[in-house]
Amino acid sequence: MGTLNNLRRSGPMVWFFERSARVLELETRYDNETSEYVVELRPPDVAAQTERFTDGAAFRKRLLALERSLSCQRWRRKGPPIILPDGWPNRTPSQ
Repeated sequence: MGTLNNLRRSGPMVWFFERSARVLELETRYDNETSEYVVELRPPDVAAQTERFTDGAAFRKRLLALERSLSCQRWRRKGPPIILPDGWPNRTPSQ
């Protein structure tokens, strides 16, 4: 996945993962109101799961763990992430 610096320069990013005919979405963004990094996992057929991090290192660590976990479950990334227009910091986040 992209580095934190790349994520800061862009809007929210959505990665798509595929397994058989099912699609899972993983969105990363920065919440300017709470000064938190956000990971939202939207698996098929289950409610979305949202996690928030005030620390950039913990956020990065979680993204890497999610990517490993998805790979072990045979989810494969489908193309590059889609970058959405708004949402990354207008405030300086913690590293």
